Amino acid sequence: MSNGSIPSPSPTVGRVSKKDADYVFCELTRSICPKCRRVIDAKIVLRDNKVFMVKRCPDANEVIWSLLVTRRLPGQSGEQK
Repeated sequence: MSNGSIPSPSPTVGRVSKKDADYVFCELTRSICPKCRRVIDAKIVLRDNKVFMVKRCPDANEVIWSLLVTRRLPGQSGEQK
């Protein structure tokens, strides 16, 4: 650059594309890995009107989604009046 200006960075160089999560985080809790029986951290999350516990065991190296609750909201099909 002969005029002394600093070139602007390319919008794709050095940046990581981020994607919004498809769930809403509610709280953090503790759980047990079903494979190795180790106590691990777990997240309680909402996704598609369902409550899940999501846990990852570093020893078993597996992410586990467990459905806890399914809830129908007013106006959804199957609602009884």
